[in-house]
Amino acid sequence: MPRFLVLNVSSDVLLLEIRGRVLSSAGYIVVNQCSTTDATSVFLSGDFDVVILCYSIPSPDRRNFVDLIHAKSPFTPVVVISSGVEAYDRSADAFVENDPQALLQELGEVLRKSAERVRTLRKQA
Repeated sequence: MPRFLVLNVSSDVLLLEIRGRVLSSAGYIVVNQCSTTDATSVFLSGDFDVVILCYSIPSPDRRNFVDLIHAKSPFTPVVVISSGVEAYDRSADAFVENDPQALLQELGEVLRKSAERVRTLRKQA
């Protein structure tokens, strides 16, 4: 499995740590951040394969961060972890219930689709 760099963002420190450990144990390289403010500077200085945003981040902050990600790096997918009760923000690339197994399964699919999109665009160029 290739090593993918994941930016994991949650304002809930416990969820952040647990999710980070689950991702690390599955072979991902994980950078944890506790706020979109801190995550913004880290994202802008890195080359992330995917960004995971937790439902603990307030919806307006999450939406603004997704917009920033897509503006600066249109091919970086954003996965939002859902609490199951929130209204989905359509700007994200995928939504996953707050379940480690579902996250790992969906993350693989998101990365596969992102790679296909990049290959298609390179062929068209």
